[in-house]
Amino acid sequence: MAVGVLAGLSLLPALAQPALSVDPEVAEIAKAAESARGLKLLKPLNVRRIDRSALAVFVKRELRSEPTLGPDYEDAYRLLGVIDQRANLRQLMTDVLGDQVLGVYDDRRKQLLLIRTKGAEATTNTVVHEIVHAIQDQHFDLRSLRFRPGPHNSDAEAAALAVVEGDATEAGFRDLKERGTGAALAELFGALGQLSGGKGTRIPPYIERQMSFPYEEGMAFVKELRRRGGRKLVDQAFRRPPRTTAAILDVQRYFAGDPGPVPTPLPPPAAGARRVIDTTYGAAEIVALTGDRSLASGWRGGRWALDRAGSGRTLTIRLRAANAKRLGEALRRALPRRANVAVTAPWVLVKIIGKRGTAS
Repeated sequence: MAVGVLAGLSLLPALAQPALSVDPEVAEIAKAAESARGLKLLKPLNVRRIDRSALAVFVKRELRSEPTLGPDYEDAYRLLGVIDQRANLRQLMTDVLGDQVLGVYDDRRKQLLLIRTKGAEATTNTVVHEIVHAIQDQHFDLRSLRFRPGPHNSDAEAAALAVVEGDATEAGFRDLKERGTGAALAELFGALGQLSGGKGTRIPPYIERQMSFPYEEGMAFVKELRRRGGRKLVDQAFRRPPRTTAAILDVQRYFAGDPGPVPTPLPPPAAGARRVIDTTYGAAEIVALTGDRSLASGWRGGRWALDRAGSGRTLTIRLRAANAKRLGEALRRALPRRANVAVTAPWVLVKIIGKRGTAS
């Protein structure tokens, strides 16, 4: 699934109202965001405040046409056994984002959207996080091709997103630390209040790990860049984002030039079948599927595909790994019993066959 969608980076392409004037309260918080990030806004922010019901309309509108939430990915995730056979992937993500998104920087319309909830608004830390996204966009252009490598390289997309979200999360944490323990407690209670009116949508562990990766692992990556070279190295990562999520997990790989994945050819579709998914399968996906971060260190390349033939579906994953045997054992534990996992070091080949709309 496209991590950009999971992280809620571009939720509002249909927003048609004219931009509002600069919000004075946000302008004050922007000073803290600039200090935490170490870069200034190049132009004033436009801010719009809406309630959660309005956000739900925007989220639904955006996700309606997102291919990674459509029936092909639903079938793939059912074959993987990571969503229930009755789950509607698009509705699940609509509910999750509608519950949890408190603020959005819309890099298409260059606008900061803040959510007004019952009795509360987005916390200061949320606003800092989103203003950092505005700073990133003004300096590095988040809509440039280097942040959107395309549908057949989802791992590179996830790696670039981890830099974007990790930077904003790391800056937000440093701002919170600067404001002290009292501010941290206020942010915690504010966030709990904001989420208390949500639907409490249960997120499958696989999708939860996908969603958390750019924030948690991205923040660790950015912290290490700052430790080694300060803001200069962080800025460099925006000009030359890592090409793999393996480099997010191991910053030394990034400093070594982040070699691209080993070419990983997949078996062609069977006669009469049509390939509907074909993209990279990276270290972040190994973490999402197994929950074991250490396994991802052996990743050297990967690709996955879904083929359709009538009501039949075939999911294929091929990985090259330094720890192929251990990875194969972990995949056998994580995947449904019908999954065929073959290990011929350094390759791991997974094949799962099923029918549309059925769990495996």
